[in-house]
Amino acid sequence: MRPQEGKKEGDTKYKYVINELDRQKLINKGHPADYVDGLGDNIKINHHFKQGQELSSKNLFEKAVKEFQQCLSHPLATDSNKVSPKIQIGNCYYRISRLEEAQKHYEEALKLTEAVENSDEQLKGRAAALGNIGLIYSDQGKPDEALSHQHNGSRKISRSALIAVS
Repeated sequence: MRPQEGKKEGDTKYKYVINELDRQKLINKGHPADYVDGLGDNIKINHHFKQGQELSSKNLFEKAVKEFQQCLSHPLATDSNKVSPKIQIGNCYYRISRLEEAQKHYEEALKLTEAVENSDEQLKGRAAALGNIGLIYSDQGKPDEALSHQHNGSRKISRSALIAVS
């Protein structure tokens, strides 16, 4: 067995153990097994993400941010699966007019999109982050910066799309 194969096998076992522990914790907290089993891979990350979305839909943005932050600090969190929680945190801060914090999270999400292997998901993450940053500039009364940012962002997205197609 090559060293890399052993590492992958060890990583898989680690992920399995973490997910099983997370599964049991959620069931012990009273969540139905069907709900928990429907969360797929990264059970606890997906649970916190769903909780954050639910709280956000109820305009409980501070609580939603805490749920999304749980996604970021989970042991199985990767740069790739941190993009959506970062964007959601930015959205929560945007909704409560904390624009600098929102922009910070959108910019961090934008950087994290580089780690996303699926080109469609990478483009969706970039588009969301760039569009939201443009909205912040617009809200701050900086239309030129908003347009410039949008233009530069769309060139990056177009280039990425061309690379992904070839």
